[in-house]
Amino acid sequence: MRFDKLEKISLDTIYFDKDNIKSIKINKQEKTVLIVQKNKNVEYFSPQNAFQSEKFKGVVINGEVSEKLEFKSIEVGAIKSINILREGGEIYNPITGNFLIITLK
Repeated sequence: MRFDKLEKISLDTIYFDKDNIKSIKINKQEKTVLIVQKNKNVEYFSPQNAFQSEKFKGVVINGEVSEKLEFKSIEVGAIKSINILREGGEIYNPITGNFLIITLK
């Protein structure tokens, strides 16, 4: 897949904001998808970087533990909410450690 700057990336590793997509073109001969964004100056959030601080035991994105997902970056505009499920919180939590909970639009 290619987007805006004609960088080749894996479609499984990035989550785009659907409201920021201007056009999508498929090239069957090259087996590529060209995605052009409306706003090219966007920020991305990396769930994997949340693990570097060792504060989080895991990341849950739309109900799926991120180890099962391959997202390396999420366009910030595609995020509906980010919450933290804390260990020992008031709600019964059989999971040990803090989890980052991300809900996408």
